[in-house]
Amino acid sequence: MSIGKRLRYLRGSVRLPDYAERYGVSKSTLSRYEKGQNLPDAEFIAAVCDAHNICPGWLIADKCWKNKAPLQLDESAGAVAAADDFALLGFLRQYLLGLNTDLNALLVTRVQGDAMAPTLPAGSLAVIRRQECQRGDDGLYAIASAEKLGIRRLQWLVDGTLRVKTDNPGYEDQSLTAAQAGQLELVGRVIWTGQTQF
Repeated sequence: MSIGKRLRYLRGSVRLPDYAERYGVSKSTLSRYEKGQNLPDAEFIAAVCDAHNICPGWLIADKCWKNKAPLQLDESAGAVAAADDFALLGFLRQYLLGLNTDLNALLVTRVQGDAMAPTLPAGSLAVIRRQECQRGDDGLYAIASAEKLGIRRLQWLVDGTLRVKTDNPGYEDQSLTAAQAGQLELVGRVIWTGQTQF
């Protein structure tokens, strides 16, 4: 079943013009989506999935890539980039295919909170490549501890110390010893960000 047929299934008995109006598109646009003539954009996919309480992976590819135990945001611990849905969103399809990478190795998360602002404001998206976790290579990474996931700027020093940094000066940076850094779970490197709010 194609994405268009899944959209038609979700619409059910609702009239096409009414369904289109509900999600802010024209009836001709929705008709093209359902016929497979055009792919829906990220905002449309997000709105439909939120309204129907479904995993975007199902709508996009008939597969639900949602983590069985989603990582929960813990504001008090400063883990402000939460992986509330590990679904690959369709609007990145062409870009990601151009990277010549395994799409199964990618995660998409929505940022909550402002620890990484202005680079990653609340509501922005981050694409994480799980296979790209070379320790010693500075950059933006998704890191995990217990049931929390956060995005931080990592900087390795020559003595093995790791600096875990936020971009917001209102938050404290952390320094980890080489031993502590070795215990840090790197989920993957951030390879794309976008300031799209749902």
